[in-house]
Amino acid sequence: MGQFSTIASQLGICLFVLLGAGGLAWGLIQLKSHGHLLLMLLKSLKEFFQGYVLINVDTGQIKGAHLPGGLKIEGLLNYLERLTPTFDLKNFHNQKRVSSLEVKLKSRVYRIKFTHVMGPLWLWLIEHIESSAEAIQQKYNLLNEVVEGSPIGIISVHSDGTIYAHNQMFLELLNKSFKSAALPSIDHTLKGQILTSLLNPENSNDSIIKLNQFFSGQDVDGPLEIYFSQDKQIAMNVYLSSIEHTQKVFTLYFVDISEHKKLSLQLSQSQKMQAIGQLAGGIAHDFNNLLTAMIGYCDLLLLRHSPSDLSFNDIMQIKQNANRAANLVRQLLAFSRQQTLQPKVIDVTENLAELSILLQRLIGPAIALRVVHARDLWLVKVDQGQLEQVIINLAVNARDAMANGGSLNISTSNLHVTKPILIGSETVPKGDYVVIKVADTGGGIAPENLSRVFDPFFSTKAIGAGTGLGLSTVYGIVNQTGGFVAVESQLKKGTTFTIYLPKYSDADLLKNIHVPEPMNMIADLSGTANILLVEDEDAVRLFSTRALKDKGYVVYDVSNGPDALKIIDEKPIDLVVTDVVMAPMDGPTLAKHISQKHPQVKIIFISGYAEDSFRSQIKENTKAHFLSKPFNLKDLARKVKDVLES
Repeated sequence: MGQFSTIASQLGICLFVLLGAGGLAWGLIQLKSHGHLLLMLLKSLKEFFQGYVLINVDTGQIKGAHLPGGLKIEGLLNYLERLTPTFDLKNFHNQKRVSSLEVKLKSRVYRIKFTHVMGPLWLWLIEHIESSAEAIQQKYNLLNEVVEGSPIGIISVHSDGTIYAHNQMFLELLNKSFKSAALPSIDHTLKGQILTSLLNPENSNDSIIKLNQFFSGQDVDGPLEIYFSQDKQIAMNVYLSSIEHTQKVFTLYFVDISEHKKLSLQLSQSQKMQAIGQLAGGIAHDFNNLLTAMIGYCDLLLLRHSPSDLSFNDIMQIKQNANRAANLVRQLLAFSRQQTLQPKVIDVTENLAELSILLQRLIGPAIALRVVHARDLWLVKVDQGQLEQVIINLAVNARDAMANGGSLNISTSNLHVTKPILIGSETVPKGDYVVIKVADTGGGIAPENLSRVFDPFFSTKAIGAGTGLGLSTVYGIVNQTGGFVAVESQLKKGTTFTIYLPKYSDADLLKNIHVPEPMNMIADLSGTANILLVEDEDAVRLFSTRALKDKGYVVYDVSNGPDALKIIDEKPIDLVVTDVVMAPMDGPTLAKHISQKHPQVKIIFISGYAEDSFRSQIKENTKAHFLSKPFNLKDLARKVKDVLES
């Protein structure tokens, strides 16, 4: 009996061990089968899903539920029961993998993922999705509104170059180009039309070739610059993109760069004019040095030759031609805006009234002169002589354009500019202007030449007829005065030049009222002061030194600034006459050093450039005066005398 009990207990232990091992094995198998489900459940419930349902499909009882707002299990079960017979809750027992179904409840679309847990228990995982046709339609409508409201033109093109679709802005850009070229506008869809047929082949040929290469599958670097018409003022940049869909579709984005092109042209024109102006100013400066010496030495020769001398006429011819050359140089300086102006407040009406008699004689009897003055014309502050030069130059050009007679109309008016006016490469800002128009009935200017009329030495006249500086002088004088000049012309109809001069306000007028300086009638130009002459041009320095010594002055002459500083530290100097542009030390720098150590010394600058070009570099307390090149012997002596006695 005891042995039987021992055997029974051993069998019980073995059975318990076997059952335990079997249970463990079964548990491991179940864990292996459903471990992924448990991991997915934990992860899904925590991160991805809006809700879950643990349900017994036999009884319909809910073991646990965490549902999104507004979703009830009864409604879900009722909906599922009304689905097609292929979806049956009882068939869940035969499912061996996770399956899913999309359902719509209360206008919201859900995806239900269901999997068998154990026995009749199934787990339903619920997530909200946006993959319904309605949601897709909403997205499509939104994107369509974005494309239609885009400020750039967008089109889709097939691989054969035909247009599949386009937005409204593309039509507007196309019609903008057509309107500028006086072509009829398009108000219908361009679907099916070949894109390249809309481009102007004359100025878009390279871009057309690259577009065809792009449509054929080749890599093309963008953007491409294209034009829909011959008008190069309306330009587009085209950005390229291809999309792989049911078929290959190319998307092109058209960006209007017309304003960018205009600004680029304005900047280019401005830089060109600035470069030419600097070149003209440099040439004028060198010529002024030469002319100063030529005129000066002529004056010295005339001191030794009386009118009865045979050489007198020859010397006078040299001097007169040098003076003519000086006038030509002044035109170069006027164009480069580096001449010295003497502005004053004037009434343009009175000025034109006095000038009209001269103008009628200048243009001849075959041309009718008509001057129309505006009432209560505003005042302007200009150099009167230079303004007269502007009107005369325009009148001469008009006369040459009307060889068979015609009419020259000059009119004035007040203009209040509320929006900036674009004229060529410049913009007239907001403000008040006095406008002078000079219009003729001549042959006009060809469109291709309009942009070049203000370039120096450019002329449509025959070779030898004029210097080509007339209009460039007009441009320079008006620009230096702070104004603007515009030109409009039509072949066989005439040309109109419009000058905008800033109004001189009453407040400014009160500030600038001054008593005119009396005419200096000094007869005796001699003196005994000590003068330091600084000039790097040998001819000018030698002439000036000799001229001043002849007037009784003690003159120390040097060719550069450092030597001048040594002299002024060693000698008692009363006056320094110095050039402005020198190396290695320019005139303004020299003046600063002198004013610091010897503030009592007066300074005269001599230069072919405008006084304004260097005046800002000089300290206010510096006793500096200015003499413009070229000058003659009397000009130099009178200026020295005036400064010493001031």
